[in-house]
Amino acid sequence: MQAAEAVSMLNQCCVDIARVRSRRETLALLGRSNRALAMSLLFMGCLYAHADSGRHWQPGGGYVQFGAGENDVRATTAGLAWPWRNWARDSGGLQFSGSWDLYGLQVRSRARDGGKLDTLVLGLSPMLRATPAAAGQEHWFIEGGVGLAVSDGPYASGDRFFSTRFNFVTSVGAGWVWGRSHEVSLRIAHASNAGIRRPNPGENLLQLRYLHRWGE
Repeated sequence: MQAAEAVSMLNQCCVDIARVRSRRETLALLGRSNRALAMSLLFMGCLYAHADSGRHWQPGGGYVQFGAGENDVRATTAGLAWPWRNWARDSGGLQFSGSWDLYGLQVRSRARDGGKLDTLVLGLSPMLRATPAAAGQEHWFIEGGVGLAVSDGPYASGDRFFSTRFNFVTSVGAGWVWGRSHEVSLRIAHASNAGIRRPNPGENLLQLRYLHRWGE
């Protein structure tokens, strides 16, 4: 699939979502705190459907993730993982592989006025993974990556306030794969704008992820 085709696919997904958003009776069935996450799930499901015609662009699996941070921050994530199908390296008894993670993250935090704040974050991260070179169906892995994320509005957590909607997200994690189709991992994520603008307090999340691989 060429770049122009990929852009066309994304545009069509946005059109499909706009059609759904125009149906107020559909969104009315969703609680306000769940709309953001529902829209991100819709976007990723639509993207998967349009990618079905090109195997190279078809996601390798989907995941859900739950996280927590300081100041009573809670986060729920739904995402898709695209493996780098034509890239792998062996070194020092380890095999290195990679994937793209596309996700929608809904963060519930405490606003500056003391109320609850729901923030939607859409992100894309390249992830590098290391596993034992002679791994079977069950094996451990470690992985990490740095990606970009954009929120639908200013994010605050207690007395901390983010000055930018665009931020960098650094993630590291370790987990276990079993039965070829299942994996669970514990991860730490840090979000900040790398000092591009002040204030830049940063946010840390401890996350638990379950991923199911398709076609295995």
